[in-house]
Amino acid sequence: MGRRCAPDAQTGTRVHRVGKQEGNGYSSRMPYDPHGIDDEPGDAGDQGGKRRVFKEFDCPSCDASNPYDDGFSDGDEVLCYYCGTEYRVAVNDEGRLRLRES
Repeated sequence: MGRRCAPDAQTGTRVHRVGKQEGNGYSSRMPYDPHGIDDEPGDAGDQGGKRRVFKEFDCPSCDASNPYDDGFSDGDEVLCYYCGTEYRVAVNDEGRLRLRES
């Protein structure tokens, strides 16, 4: 099932029209908002200090990135999915993550 295209007035061939022509032949650009870009919505992970919840960590032994959907915080134990090393999570007052092998 094909689409019907209108013939071009200058060449007489059928062409697909995309966008509304303005100035350079393309539709206007979408406005850019540098503050409107959010990779993840704000949640408990934005809190500072010991209550901060982390969603991933890089293993100190093998440098693998380990995502945790449920999140983890101070006092939890996490496992590297790649090398199998288990770590105890420590978060300082500034909210920085420290991993100690258990």
